[in-house]
Formats: sequence, C-alpha cells, structure tokens
Amino acid sequence: MSNMNDVAKEAGVSRGTVSNYLNNRPVRSDSRASIERAIAKLNYVRNTAARDLRASKSTFVVLIIPTVWTPFFAELTYWIQKNLEGQGYKMILCISNSEFDHEREYVTMAEEQRVAGIITISYSDLTQHVDAEMPLVAIEKEKTGLFPLVTSDNYAGGQLAAEAFRERDVTQYICLGFDLDSMGAMLSRQTGFTDFCNEQHLSNKVYELPSSKQGRDVLKRAMMATLQEIITDFSDQKIGIFAISDAYAKMALTLLQEMKIDVPNKVQIIGFDGGKSSQNALPELSSIRQPVELIAQTATDNLNQQIRGEGKRHPVSRDILPVSFTEGMTTVKTK
Repeated sequence: MSNMNDVAKEAGVSRGTVSNYLNNRPVRSDSRASIERAIAKLNYVRNTAARDLRASKSTFVVLIIPTVWTPFFAELTYWIQKNLEGQGYKMILCISNSEFDHEREYVTMAEEQRVAGIITISYSDLTQHVDAEMPLVAIEKEKTGLFPLVTSDNYAGGQLAAEAFRERDVTQYICLGFDLDSMGAMLSRQTGFTDFCNEQHLSNKVYELPSSKQGRDVLKRAMMATLQEIITDFSDQKIGIFAISDAYAKMALTLLQEMKIDVPNKVQIIGFDGGKSSQNALPELSSIRQPVELIAQTATDNLNQQIRGEGKRHPVSRDILPVSFTEGMTTVKTK
C-alpha cells in the first residue's frame, strides 16, 4: 500500500506539499496537478485512522535536537522534559548531529509510532517534510509557515552585544561567524551586531569561519589564524569579539589564552546562548543569554494546545522571546 512519502516522491514535491493538498490548503497549480497524477497512478488512499489514533491516545512527544554537548542544548532539554512531564507526556530524545537524513528518519519514526507530537530544533528545511496535521513546534527555524515557531530575538541579541562593548570602551568591534546562508538565527545575530556598529559609526569587521560540522580541527586551525590576524591588525586597539555562539566564544578564549593574550583587558569576548553547565554555575563567558525556561514553556504549551485539539493559530504563531546580557569573566567590569 502506498503512503504519503510515495506520493511525494512520485510527484516530485515535498511531503508537506502533499499534506497541504490533502487538507485543502493552497498549493501551486503545477504541484497540484503532479500530486493528482501521482495519487491516481499509485491508487493512494489516505489513512485517517492512524491520524485519529495518534491524536487521541499517544502520550509520547519526540524532541529532535542537534546535540547535547553544549550547556544550552542540555539545559533546554531538561526544561522541555520537565514541562512535558507536567503536562502528562513522556519525552523521546532524538539527537540528529545536524544530519538531515537522521532528522527525516526521526520524523518517519514519529509518524509510524503515532506519537502525540514533535518539538524540533533543525537548521535544515525539515518541516517541509512533515505532515501538516502532525502537532509540531519548531524552535529557532521554520520556513514553511505551517508550524508554530519559538525563537529568541537574535537580532536584538547582536545589538545588545555591540552595546555592551561600547559601554566597555571597545574601539574595534569583531564578529566571528560562518557561512550563514541556511542559518537564519545566526545571520540575525551577526546583522544585529553590525547594524548597531554601523549606525553608531563604530569600526567593525566580520570574519567567516568554517562551520563546526567540518570538524573541530578544521575550525580550530581557522580560528587560530583569524585570531592571529586580528591581534596583528588591531594591535593598538581595544578589541571586542562577538562570537556567533558560546561554543565559538569558548574556543576563541582558549586559543587567546594559549597565545598569552590578556582577556579581558586586551581582548573582550561575548558569546551567544548563555547556557548553564549546572543550575547555580557562575558564568565564565560573558554572553547573550537565551531565555531557556521560557523557550521550553512556550514550545510545550503550544504543542499541548495542538495535541488537545485546539489546533494551530492562524496565522501560525511566531513567538520571539527577549534575550539578556550575562556578564562573565571575558568582559571588563563597567564603572
């Protein structure tokens, strides 16, 4: 018996497009024609019983995240599980390592096992391949407009980092980023930082580094070369480095310490995430902290509403949550 994936493959469209067609949502005319031909060819019959069983009986929610090897993702996982348990659900944790094929496999598993819903953090276009009837909340990225999104105010975070440097008498503003074409949140952070600098006529420069997906050694070599260039080119300046994530900020701090560079008196560093390694840990890095508990609460509440049959809000919700600056040991104290 054919399924929705078979129809999508035969028609040459995404699973989400097939779902839109079946649920009478807008679909391009050429896609509609391709889907109708595929349905006829495959003798596809929609299985509504599986959808009804999933919605009415499952208590399992799948959480798909890239990794747990950062304080931010570890902390977020903790709060999501805690909130789901408070709402009567059990969490299934799926770690994708940012591999799209793994993410697709987890979505297929979730659909086949008829789970109650999905919460996902994916930097790919994963939601294009999810049945629009599946209760789902995306954290940080969702491009289809079919599913609710919960994200921090990344643009404001970049601005906040630049403002913190200005308050600390930085004269050369640096952003450490990477290829941002598919990373909307990261691009917003960088753009917020550079926009603030340009509007305030502050000297700034962006350095693109390899993504961590290319391997830690590749990133480390590139970052070391970049930091050496920065120190040489701006030797007479008070340097402020805004790293696109805490992981990049931590690596920059370690390498600068190896270079015997005085942090924070010569170079100040601000990361982005502000995740805690333990509940009462004092921050080593100064960072733009995402509101982790609020992200988890907003995502789980939204998902619970969908599972209970209250449906998705129209237009689909876009919750943008405020960030804050957390002072650690990598910036100088203000007067």
